[in-house]
Amino acid sequence: SDLESAADLSVYRRCIPNAEIKVCRLTAALELRRERLRSREKGAGLEWHLQRTAELDRILDQASIDHFSVDNGDRPLREVASEVLARAGWLVNP
Repeated sequence: SDLESAADLSVYRRCIPNAEIKVCRLTAALELRRERLRSREKGAGLEWHLQRTAELDRILDQASIDHFSVDNGDRPLREVASEVLARAGWLVNP
């Protein structure tokens, strides 16, 4: 589920009491995100998703609920995942 506000994060905190929750915002250039959407979305929903990805930038910038962000642009998935784990402090041997 997407986290778009402090209220959304509060729901997770209530559902998982005493958890150490870290919010990572994955980022990529707008055109790259749109290119990815075009490769996997078809039909009427495509236009909505293309608009929504730009809208989410504004929403997430304003909400400012992430603890850190990681570039998910033109990088190997393993590299992105390793950085997320390291930044969250969840790697035993970084």
